[in-house]
Amino acid sequence: MITVTKMPNLNIEMRPSAMELRNIGMDIREHIKKRTRSGVDVNYQQFRPYSPLYEDYRRKIGKTTDIVNLENRSEMHNSLAVKVNANDAEIYYSDSHRAMVAFHHQNGLNRMPKREHFGLNDADSRKFLDKLANAVKTRVSQQWRN
Repeated sequence: MITVTKMPNLNIEMRPSAMELRNIGMDIREHIKKRTRSGVDVNYQQFRPYSPLYEDYRRKIGKTTDIVNLENRSEMHNSLAVKVNANDAEIYYSDSHRAMVAFHHQNGLNRMPKREHFGLNDADSRKFLDKLANAVKTRVSQQWRN
């Protein structure tokens, strides 16, 4: 005969916690910033070059011209924020003016070439989903042992 003397904790939350969502949101935010600053879009293709006039302006103010990194004063990149809701984490531009600049870059509006920087491709999405799933799996495993 087998006697169970200690019941496992069956009250286990399987959904990602707010902290897990925040962590993955922050990781995605940093990934977007790093990738964009390296001069490549969501599909790891180099951004279209700056116009000769804008390239000359950047050179005069001491900014890089060899890498198109969508960075003038870092305001757009630095306004990327993460908001955690009940079931997800939103990555967004907290400054409405910087959000409009990002939107113009993303969609190629107002004589600006299209430079898709905001978002993830399928492979990156899978990587972050796997990372989130592993965080939940680790937490659930720890809860099961207690």
